[in-house]
Amino acid sequence: MKQKTFFLMLAFFTLILSGCQQKSSTKSSSSSNPSSISCAGQAYWTTPGCVGYCQNSPTSYACNGSTTGTTAGGTTGGTTGANCSVYPIPNTCAQYCQQVPRPYGCLSNGSNCTVTPNAAGCPGASVTINPYWGIQYPPTGEPPAGTCSEPYAPQGLPNAFETRKGTITLAGLTTGSIEYNPLTASNLLNTSPMLKSVAQAKIFFMTDSVLKVRIKVKPQPAASQSSTMCYGRNMPGVTIPGYTKLQYYVKVYGVSEGTAVTLLDTMGPFSTGVNSCSDAIDLSSYQEQSPTGVAIAIDQVKANQNCSGSYWTSSGFANCNVYKNVRSFDCWAMDFEVAADGTKTFD
Repeated sequence: MKQKTFFLMLAFFTLILSGCQQKSSTKSSSSSNPSSISCAGQAYWTTPGCVGYCQNSPTSYACNGSTTGTTAGGTTGGTTGANCSVYPIPNTCAQYCQQVPRPYGCLSNGSNCTVTPNAAGCPGASVTINPYWGIQYPPTGEPPAGTCSEPYAPQGLPNAFETRKGTITLAGLTTGSIEYNPLTASNLLNTSPMLKSVAQAKIFFMTDSVLKVRIKVKPQPAASQSSTMCYGRNMPGVTIPGYTKLQYYVKVYGVSEGTAVTLLDTMGPFSTGVNSCSDAIDLSSYQEQSPTGVAIAIDQVKANQNCSGSYWTSSGFANCNVYKNVRSFDCWAMDFEVAADGTKTFD
């Protein structure tokens, strides 16, 4: 009887030991197969594979431009601290030239001379990484100071009112012509209400005889901004240095007693630098043609972001006078300033 009891107890303990080993094996197996990563909250900066990881820890695993990882996020990162497996746009990433083919550093065969300077067709070790990558207005991030003269009181009118001012902000157009027109401006973002309809624009430009307008080019809104920066932008965009000049035409419309418009003239092209003002555009004669009111539209807006040589300098595009359509990835912005009867004026 005792012998039988001994064998029963031995079998019982054997079963318990086997169960413990199975639990241990299961736990070990599950730990070697982590679930998909989450980048919410603090994990955005601390978890490999999340966009902020290599920005927070640029020398860590899979972020130093030479280590190839085998865990989440484990492809070669860029020396700028970007995680190329998540965000392959920086020009130190091997995939850069497939994502954003640009003239400098990218060959037609897809070679990235920044990553492989000795590849066929690349100029060898002379290739340098753009030190101003990601800076909206290099080298400091501040746009040009620009110049706009102060409005002054006309002779005989020492107590003149201030000039009228309004802002427009629009997405670029890859193709097309008229970009700002009060007829189609109702959905524009970061645009003055007085410039979002023909009825309101008619009041903004209202005068009896004297009517002058000048245009101040505002710094380009950063491409990292959200889609709430300007209506119709093609999101997401790739950041390049902001324009330092815009070229554009001004269309002058007569406005009837209602809101019907008639094209009176097209003026330009004008070229104006960031934070600078155009010369005064005298619209007084058009006011005589359309005494019930006038309004203007901005046509064929182009930017000077296309000089690859200037792109690599501390001046960004400052010296570039070659203009192409503002990209649909980008926004552009202008201020209108109006001098009318009873207001200060400008030249």
